[in-house]
Amino acid sequence: MAEALMIDRETVRNHYKRYRKGGLSALQKSEVGSSESFLNELQRQALDQHLHKNLYLTAKEIAHYV
Repeated sequence: MAEALMIDRETVRNHYKRYRKGGLSALQKSEVGSSESFLNELQRQALDQHLHKNLYLTAKEIAHYV
């Protein structure tokens, strides 16, 4: 899984632990150190559609697009 997602194994383990503990809603919550979105609901939906059609390998690339 880590190789397919191009992330380290510890990150996969941490996400899995969060999922087992709190389900999908636990994965959707902000982690410590992150900030809340400045996008409104329409903007989030547009970004979600864009990300389903385009592959970005880093958060920096996504931030640049936004």
